[in-house]
Amino acid sequence: MLAKALVTESDVQYNSAKESVRKRITERELQFIRLVCSDEEYTYENIAHLMEVSRRTVDGYRTAVFEKFGIKSKTGLVLFAIRNELIEIPA
Repeated sequence: MLAKALVTESDVQYNSAKESVRKRITERELQFIRLVCSDEEYTYENIAHLMEVSRRTVDGYRTAVFEKFGIKSKTGLVLFAIRNELIEIPA
């Protein structure tokens, strides 16, 4: 019974953390993350074109997301997106 309670509490904390991430991220930042994590392997220049913004604006999204969540690399961003269910992984 105690183990079940601990698992349930752990699940609640995990779900709360994911919800917190979603509340702290803007729609444009989420769009940026999904494009970076795309299997198309877009460059930042491609992402700027797809989002219809300047490359400098894309750099701003990257900087904001990396600083907000302590991310250090594109690989870290992909792992962050997977852990927080911000992207879907194709089967």
